[in-house]
Amino acid sequence: MSIQREAMEVLLRPEVRRLLDQLSAALRVRTALFDAAGRPLLRGGDLNNSRYCELVQQRRGMEVCREIDRKMQLEARKCRRVVHYRCPAGLTEAVAPVYASGEVAGFVMIGQFRTAASSPGADAPPAERRAFARLPELTPDEFAAWLGLFESLVDYIVARELVRVPGGRRSALVDRYLNEHLTEKITVSEVARAVGCSSSTLTHYLRTNCGKSFKELLEAKRMEYAARLLRATPGPTIAEAAAASGFRDSFYFSRRFRKYFGMSPRAYQSGVGSG
Repeated sequence: MSIQREAMEVLLRPEVRRLLDQLSAALRVRTALFDAAGRPLLRGGDLNNSRYCELVQQRRGMEVCREIDRKMQLEARKCRRVVHYRCPAGLTEAVAPVYASGEVAGFVMIGQFRTAASSPGADAPPAERRAFARLPELTPDEFAAWLGLFESLVDYIVARELVRVPGGRRSALVDRYLNEHLTEKITVSEVARAVGCSSSTLTHYLRTNCGKSFKELLEAKRMEYAARLLRATPGPTIAEAAAASGFRDSFYFSRRFRKYFGMSPRAYQSGVGSG
């Protein structure tokens, strides 16, 4: 699936802008948040491109920069971590994926600075060289510290769920995970990890939005699936229906089924079949 097709609505807490503003001011670099399709959502400190980048883009066009941004966003998505690189104009930049509900909701990018190894290229006009020399220059130690701070910032944004997706999407992700793993032993921590939140957050979310605990939701899913199997013609045996819906013990399955539907699986199957 292409990155454009995976774009989703995101909800940003005000703290995200404050963090990017502070990072831009502290490191003297450009920061920006993009959605999953690579569209800009906000810029730290409302800073535009550096004068050097403006001159390069006037001469080479914007598409060169957009293409490298898209390429490195895809790379960060693939490896699920911060990726740093040198852009075609000789500047160092980094991009990190931001996860929400288990999926990439966007990217934080930071850069437009130079290192000792950077250069504007042999074909750069004098004006570009002068603008390049005015950009912040980081030593190797400063770059390592800068990268660590950037990684910590992104981890904080994800852990605090400062970039979120609407609640309905989280429900859909939970449903999809349960349906795909129904025959397995499923824990709330596994599902929480899959949808990108903590176990306590997921537990509270299910209670608030579904009116059920995780255990109750999982059992309801399994019982409804077992009932669909038993309604089929020809239907499975009770043991087969139990196994297919995630129960290793068919006797325990029968007890839970009776409690949920008010009748045994056999009676349910016979009653549907004769109706």
